[in-house]
Amino acid sequence: MKEFQLCGLGNAVVDIFLEISDEEFASLGFERGGMQLVEHAHQKTLLERYQKHEPKLVSGGSVANSVIAFSQLGGQASFIGCVGDDRYGLFYASEFEELGIDIGNPIIVNEATGTCVCLITPDAERTMRTCLAVSSHLSARHVDETRIKNSDWLFIEGYVFANPDTGQTAIREAIRIAKANGTKIAITCSDAFVVHVFGDALREALQPALRQVFPAAFLGRLAVVPYRPLGEQALGRIVSLHLDRVVHRMKKQHGIELAYAPSLVAEIIERCGSHETGVRRLIAFIEQNLLPVLSRQWLNALQEMRTITRISVEAKPRGTTRPDLQGGDVVICHTEYA
Repeated sequence: MKEFQLCGLGNAVVDIFLEISDEEFASLGFERGGMQLVEHAHQKTLLERYQKHEPKLVSGGSVANSVIAFSQLGGQASFIGCVGDDRYGLFYASEFEELGIDIGNPIIVNEATGTCVCLITPDAERTMRTCLAVSSHLSARHVDETRIKNSDWLFIEGYVFANPDTGQTAIREAIRIAKANGTKIAITCSDAFVVHVFGDALREALQPALRQVFPAAFLGRLAVVPYRPLGEQALGRIVSLHLDRVVHRMKKQHGIELAYAPSLVAEIIERCGSHETGVRRLIAFIEQNLLPVLSRQWLNALQEMRTITRISVEAKPRGTTRPDLQGGDVVICHTEYA
């Protein structure tokens, strides 16, 4: 039995939570609810501005958060990452020690620790500024063979792929060690941009894990294609394509001109959740929420012996109630008769 069940490899970042007023936030000129990568000088200025506040510090990072959660659930875990010798780095190392997570000696002298300043406004919205600092220096020389060799699983953070000269060398070295010692490998993509921009490196990293399961001859006949989540623009085109099919069907079968507002496209995308789920939910939404409303309009007109010439549909504003709308309706119809 190995010493650790899980060894994480990723960016070591200290989350700094600051509660500020709407007036203070407005003076910053930041877009509310967004996340932006910034340089150390910018982050330092921001932190100095709120030095009189009492921020809450929490050790974090994508995979580091998973490792912490795993440890708190009773698992034996270790982590590989880099922090500086400043107050945030010392905090990070001491908190991992208190949590019982083996982090080795991650401190790099004369370097700044990665931080994520999380500005929390009264509406509970979070606006983040992230400075990776020394966490992005993680490279092959920082990879501890002992911890990986003594772990059941190696869990690699996708964000590390974003550093070709450092992070990708760390990933290749960690995978080499894991493969040589029978340690199973898991990789999180972390964000869609990792797949879009660093797809080749991700594909290369997946190959050793695939070879543990599939014969080399079989893999030689395959093209390994990382799953790329659909972007906002692509989802919009797909929704419009399926709505246009409904438009064509209404004209062909019932002689009714159907028009939809751009707001309906945006509402369908927003209601169907994250871009990683693909198009099935988009199509299901149209079938379950738009088609029944159109059918009801047509059947009501048929019962009243009226002829519909045109229907315009738009998204119902959140929280809106109207007598002619059923509880589950998420679209509004404007019907014109002959």
